Amino acid sequence: MATHAAHGEAAAIGRLVHDFCWCYAPTHLTSSEHTLRGYRSALELYLRYLDTVGVTPATLSASDFCRERIESFLAWLSDERGNSPRTCNVRLSAIRVFCRYASRHDATMVHLEAESLAVPNRKAPKTKVKGLSREAVRALAFAPDPATRQGARDRAIIVTLYATACRVSELTQLRVRDLFLDAGDPHVFIRGKGGKVRVAYLPEKAVGHLRSHVASSLGKDPSPDAFVFWSREHPAGESPITTDAVTKMLQRHARSAHASCPDLPVNVTPHRIRHFVAGSHM
Repeated sequence: MATHAAHGEAAAIGRLVHDFCWCYAPTHLTSSEHTLRGYRSALELYLRYLDTVGVTPATLSASDFCRERIESFLAWLSDERGNSPRTCNVRLSAIRVFCRYASRHDATMVHLEAESLAVPNRKAPKTKVKGLSREAVRALAFAPDPATRQGARDRAIIVTLYATACRVSELTQLRVRDLFLDAGDPHVFIRGKGGKVRVAYLPEKAVGHLRSHVASSLGKDPSPDAFVFWSREHPAGESPITTDAVTKMLQRHARSAHASCPDLPVNVTPHRIRHFVAGSHM
């Protein structure tokens, strides 16, 4: 009977892991493939660590997500895999999110959230993100060819990131209904974490680039629900461009513009554009 109960608990945890990674997280937490991969990677590593201490998928129990186990996991990441404190904290954050999910979806595991929250973060040195110079931002913005549909899209993405200082995850979720390009003070609604909405006002040139992109890619009368920046693997406006695709696009244009502007790093990221020195205009 005890063995049967143990197998039942292991199966329940297995289902929770699967449902969290493939159903709950992409539906309720994020559309960022990068973040979703982070959740899956953290749980895969945690199961790999458990295997090193003799816990298999068939013998999993709620006690394997106690504070002591999680702290030992962080030590394993640091000592055996050479992970930095920052990386360990990212893994810990993912484990906490899963434990919160498990606590709220299985009454027998209601204590797991508290166990994970009791694990202290590892001390990591603070690093300051270095922004781009004015010349670097201009070089990046003018690298795409606006005469082509893709070039118009790429320039609109770069200008929107610069003008609104939005996160790349927020940019990918922009829909046509969030654009108010014909208002007296043109602006865009930025929808952040937790459903919070803020207004970002747009300079004239940004309005022009956005209007040109929307008209060329979505037509003169686009659906309000259409994504402004959409994946080319799906019908126009149906599915958002991924954050990874945005980063790869920026780095592609950075490589082509780097020769004429050495200040522009070839590994530029959307986050660095957010740290661009305020007060300049393209």
